[in-house]
Amino acid sequence: MPAPSPWQPAAGRLRHDRLRTAGAAALSAAMVLALLSPADAGAQGFPGGMGGPGGPGGPGGDRRSAPTPREAAPAIEDLLRPDPWRLWLGVLREELADPAMAPAQAELTALLRELDDLQAQNERRVRLALRRQRAVTSPKVDVARDLTAEAEDARDWLETLQAVAQRWLALEARLDTPQRERLLARYEDCWQGRVVVPAPRR
Repeated sequence: MPAPSPWQPAAGRLRHDRLRTAGAAALSAAMVLALLSPADAGAQGFPGGMGGPGGPGGPGGDRRSAPTPREAAPAIEDLLRPDPWRLWLGVLREELADPAMAPAQAELTALLRELDDLQAQNERRVRLALRRQRAVTSPKVDVARDLTAEAEDARDWLETLQAVAQRWLALEARLDTPQRERLLARYEDCWQGRVVVPAPRR
């Protein structure tokens, strides 16, 4: 029996917990990153040690140790477990290079574009949640403004997810049964952690 489509809510694949996985995990890792950065910066502020006392007829040492180079802050992705949606994106890029997928190349390319947009939007949402500074427009808390901003963000996120779902259904309609079953099996592998993390694009 073929696996259910990952984009059909009735089949139980497009659950809210999965949709929140990348954003929630990225937010947690980004918070760890935010906590690590100040500690690293503080460590850099300590001066080097003094040299030893002077020998006969000579002044004391005043040699400072060489400063330790500041290490680059890890990327959010480096702190996360493999993100199933990012793995799925890598799988679809591999499929695009398969000559057997030529009849569905236009639909697959469109799906990849929507998934790229989804990843970029999710990263922006996470970084905004971490770094957003509320403008001081009033000494009072503006609950309505904050709720309106959250509602607008949720609407944009829902529209992006719906666009991805529509692109998947269009691709699925172009696939024969073996192709569809292979893609669904690889999709499941992404969620079970059986896929190697694709190398980041430069």
